[in-house]
Amino acid sequence: MGPGFGVRLVVTDLDHTLIENPSQIPAAGEALRRLADRGLVTVLASSKTFAEMEDLQRQAGLPPQPFIFENGGGIGWPLGQGPLGQGPLSQWPAQTAGEAAGAPALVQGAYGAIAAAGDLTKLGAILAELASGGGFRFRRFDELPLETISTLTGLDPRLAALARQRLTSLPLLWDDSSEQLARMRQALAGRGLAAVSGGRFVHVGPPCDKATALTRVRQWLGGQAALGGMLACGDSDNDRGLLEAADIALVFSCGQRPPLPLSRPCTVVPAGGPGPWLAAVEAALESSQGGATA
Repeated sequence: MGPGFGVRLVVTDLDHTLIENPSQIPAAGEALRRLADRGLVTVLASSKTFAEMEDLQRQAGLPPQPFIFENGGGIGWPLGQGPLGQGPLSQWPAQTAGEAAGAPALVQGAYGAIAAAGDLTKLGAILAELASGGGFRFRRFDELPLETISTLTGLDPRLAALARQRLTSLPLLWDDSSEQLARMRQALAGRGLAAVSGGRFVHVGPPCDKATALTRVRQWLGGQAALGGMLACGDSDNDRGLLEAADIALVFSCGQRPPLPLSRPCTVVPAGGPGPWLAAVEAALESSQGGATA
């Protein structure tokens, strides 16, 4: 059967949603290819860095396709296509054509990074000021030893090094209370910055999000994905915008914390990883189609 409710696009978070650990990346690629065989377009949207996402796409054996990195702070796009040149811009929305001339912020493998404007040196100085003047307790992810990153994330040293290659944001390991985090968010907002929770880290950077980045991706994909409905998968607050905007929302919960609350109907999936993820996505598509044709 085909996708339900005209769904053509599946956008998904990675950690604790599509994968639980890096060893599952090849199986995740198989799951994504299975959806492609059904005529669905898939977009990965993660807090991971551009370097991590490019590496993951290769490890998963996926063809070049756009992805969202650093919680919407940037979009990875295949070189020589669309906004990075040589693509059929005459067929794309006119308002995006003028953005095609910009050079990528970084090139790695088959991808170029289209990144939000940001100054990580300035951001680091602001964080240092808040730590000393505001009494906030946190540790910058990019300053942690690789061994500590590996312990916290389960990444091997090679992947831990890729995770430190930031372009638009700085994750923090939060060592303070939730009340202090609320104060920190207020202080950052006064400086034009945002702090978004994702898993065990708080990501600080320009006020970007996955949903806004996906809007741009859908524009650039033109008739392929922008005209269809969307199914979104996620588990954390940094996925909220995607889940709220989707036609079908799947909230993944590992059981160690309550599912992310949404203001719209959703399906809670009690386990992440390629197998549970694919089963939940296919069941949601089949169920929605059945409801649409009843």
